[in-house]
Amino acid sequence: MEHELADIERGDSRTFVIMAPLQAGLIVASAVLPSLPYAEAAILTVLAACTAWPWWAELACGSAAARRCGRATSATALSQLLAGQGMPLLTRLLQLSATLRTHPPLRLRRSWTRTVPWAGAR
Repeated sequence: MEHELADIERGDSRTFVIMAPLQAGLIVASAVLPSLPYAEAAILTVLAACTAWPWWAELACGSAAARRCGRATSATALSQLLAGQGMPLLTRLLQLSATLRTHPPLRLRRSWTRTVPWAGAR
């Protein structure tokens, strides 16, 4: 819950609303403009930035949740999410491919929550 409140507090939903059409446009542009010099490199660079920004936002929200609730509580919540992934492999792969552009893997988020330094960490 604290993680989602941090998303609202940071205004991340506005950023995601802007980035989704940008990413879609870049994917289309990469199919249409491959013959232009440096177009592919520029498009891939922007796509990488459009993936890095939401990952950083998610990790920042995880840090905010850990500050408010404590590292152990936040790490336990992420461990419970990982344990709840007892779904078939194909379903997990499809879900991963759909969310990987906007959310880092749960193991990375849990590791981040356990180790990232901040003032007043519990």
